[in-house]
Amino acid sequence: MGKRFLPLLLPLLILTGCGRKVRTNAYPGDVPPSTGAVLEVVAVVDSSLYSERTRAALYRYISPVKPGQPQRERQTKLYIIPRSSFSRTYRTMRNLVLVEHSDSLSGLTTARDVYAAPQNVFTLRASNERQAAEQIAQSGDYIFQAIRQTAIDALQDRFSRITNTRLKAVSALGIDIRIPNYYHVAVAEKDFVWLTMDISKRGIKGTANLLLYTADTEALGTSDPIALRDSLSRRYVPGQIDSSFMAVEKIAVRPQKENARLGDIPVVFSYGYWRVVRDYMGGSFINYCAIDPDTGIAYCADGFVYLPFEEKESFMLELEAILRTFRPTALSEKKTER
Repeated sequence: MGKRFLPLLLPLLILTGCGRKVRTNAYPGDVPPSTGAVLEVVAVVDSSLYSERTRAALYRYISPVKPGQPQRERQTKLYIIPRSSFSRTYRTMRNLVLVEHSDSLSGLTTARDVYAAPQNVFTLRASNERQAAEQIAQSGDYIFQAIRQTAIDALQDRFSRITNTRLKAVSALGIDIRIPNYYHVAVAEKDFVWLTMDISKRGIKGTANLLLYTADTEALGTSDPIALRDSLSRRYVPGQIDSSFMAVEKIAVRPQKENARLGDIPVVFSYGYWRVVRDYMGGSFINYCAIDPDTGIAYCADGFVYLPFEEKESFMLELEAILRTFRPTALSEKKTER
């Protein structure tokens, strides 16, 4: 297929806590379906603990700012309400954090499907606002990660029912990945496939994108995932203006890298901000790369969003859920043989 330009997509254009306990189906019988988006969280705070200190802790730990971005964007949509406002409307939200006053108990308990299903209910107990803020700081990352993982699990379950099984260009790369059938191929080369989906938010149109590619690390003289991404995107993801192309921003916002695993495959997970050189376009990206130690071939899966002026976290979460199903078939087969 011919080269695809980024702007041409637009017209087509989306705990640890002390004494933690877990309960499931705390209320017997059927419960109604939950409401709210997967990254929406309602924090319900008892009046004696409802303070600016408690609110600040909830925002910092339950709705942290996304790292590696030039603009502030929180990773969950957090609503904080007093206990007196905890009506039926809020009880069915899929993610609840209850901050309760207790002189005898402290710490975190968790439960599933209490008022609705599916639903996460996290209960923090404290005797005063200082202790409440400390409990939130202690258990906040656990709560945040549990909410994200539940959302990713739900998305992957949905993808399993609508996976496009006819993407021959992807399988030809030696990559196995579950891609929903609403993504379509924009560019297909022997070492690179670009898939895209049209998105919009409040009238702003954009795209969610997947880049799947292989690279010979010995020929390129590098195994750095950021350098590999830049090499392929420069060739296959041009901008609107002549000699413009996609690249990872490295000065204003430094990309981050960490070792991870997808199943039993070791990978390098990278994330940061992409931009178009000599143009005014940019956005978030995440990337997984695995290298075959026997051949030096890198297998990479990348997701990025273009949606000017709007929050992108819900779209990035869907891309992450897709990318977490990424497996290089050659490496999976070697693991099986062993």
